[in-house]
Amino acid sequence: MRTLVLSAALLASTPALAGGFGLVGHGGFHTEKVFFYSSTDPASGVSISEPLAYPQFGSVQAIPQFGSGVEFILGDRDDRIIGVFRGFWNVDLPQGTPCDGGCDVSGADGGSYAIPATSVVAVQRTAARHVGMATMGLSWNFFGDTDKFAFGASAHLGSGVLTSDHNEFFQGTIGPTASLRLNKALFVFGDVHYLARFRKVWSHGTQVTVGARYLFD
Repeated sequence: MRTLVLSAALLASTPALAGGFGLVGHGGFHTEKVFFYSSTDPASGVSISEPLAYPQFGSVQAIPQFGSGVEFILGDRDDRIIGVFRGFWNVDLPQGTPCDGGCDVSGADGGSYAIPATSVVAVQRTAARHVGMATMGLSWNFFGDTDKFAFGASAHLGSGVLTSDHNEFFQGTIGPTASLRLNKALFVFGDVHYLARFRKVWSHGTQVTVGARYLFD
């Protein structure tokens, strides 16, 4: 009996874990370099018979993206700094047709040449790309009142770990964040972030995230 009383007292004195969970949705864009080829020589206009000899060119496109997922929070509801783990599904929309209708390109000699639409051989991604992503980060509300409205900054690092085309990539976001407390445990928030991706080359963009969090002590 004495052992049970001591055990109950010990459990009652153990501090509760702080944390929470939430639902998030996001949208934005990032840049991608899309390559295309010319079946004619840009300088002379002469047709090239061997496809392996086609000159390559590239254009940078802004690709829309959107998605949704869940997040898990490490921290108390009154903490200004909290840790955030997110797991979410992301969709990159298809790439546009490069040099659509023909375009001007720079030749190897530094000159500018026109490629007619009939000579363009495009290799763009024509289907949406589905990506499973995981990120970890910090959110710091250094202005305002955590009991009402707070404003600060957040940053997240992670990667696209599950891809339909086996093109995994690193991703990082950073920028301002704001949260509004609706009741004792429920918050709504929004992030407006600069986005960077890396797979062989860097790409850049913007991502807006909104969501709701339930925090408990």
